[in-house]
Amino acid sequence: MLIVPPATGTQDAPTLSDLPDWSAPAQAVPSEIQADEVTTSGAEPDRPSSLAEVMEESRFPWFLDALAYPVSSSGAVNIAVFVLVPQLVAFVIRLLTRFITSALPLGGAGYLTTLLTAPFYIIFACYICYYVAHCVIDSSRGHRRASDIQITGELSIGDLVSQTLLLVATVAIACWPVAVYYVLTERADAWYWLLGAGGVFFLPMSFLAGAIFDSFDALNPLLIVQSIGRTFVPYCGLVLFFLALTGLAAVVIPRVPIWSYLRSAAQLYLLLVLANSVGRFYWRNRERLDWGV
Repeated sequence: MLIVPPATGTQDAPTLSDLPDWSAPAQAVPSEIQADEVTTSGAEPDRPSSLAEVMEESRFPWFLDALAYPVSSSGAVNIAVFVLVPQLVAFVIRLLTRFITSALPLGGAGYLTTLLTAPFYIIFACYICYYVAHCVIDSSRGHRRASDIQITGELSIGDLVSQTLLLVATVAIACWPVAVYYVLTERADAWYWLLGAGGVFFLPMSFLAGAIFDSFDALNPLLIVQSIGRTFVPYCGLVLFFLALTGLAAVVIPRVPIWSYLRSAAQLYLLLVLANSVGRFYWRNRERLDWGV
């Protein structure tokens, strides 16, 4: 039998330094799924979720990722508002017309309701244009899903109207040659289609420049041509994608036998996809464009 003698006064008691050096367990490397959750859920409490979205790179090609741009709560709510509010206003106007028809003969009820609803529809259309421009700018900063408009100051009717006029000007600067040719000749010959193709080719860059710079000065043909030359190959891909979605929204969807408000929702969905594809084009090629914004 082994007998261990008790510690005496001359024998030092064990200290912390005499204890075995147990190494701290290595921190487990997060899996790929956990890493994605950290990126998208905002692991850093001080970092806004929008920045986390910008940092997250898409695993899909840009055109597939653009198709999912309206798939968010903000995108769904805005599309629903854009579709349902005009339907609701039209329903109320129909009820109002029934009550005032007898009091206003000779079509007076129709003139009155048109006078009452025309300002609403104009402002509502301007707001849709304002939101589309917001989607372009938001996507140009790297965002991949539709978001709400962050209004820091007072949004006036003048802001909506000026933004709408700017977007109309971006289309006019690209398509005025074919429009003037058709007005003067009233022919749809080879020159008509050639000028139309040229207008469609310049339209995405014109639209992008107008939305990014938010100024009529950006609609400079030299700036547009120079920007296309710097990004010619990827820009051709954007033009083809633009043509495909425009044809789908303008030709295919109106012929689908579904309810009218569903067709409108599908067309608005594709409109937001186009806005995202244009904005993301700037995000991917901002160094080559070198616009300084």
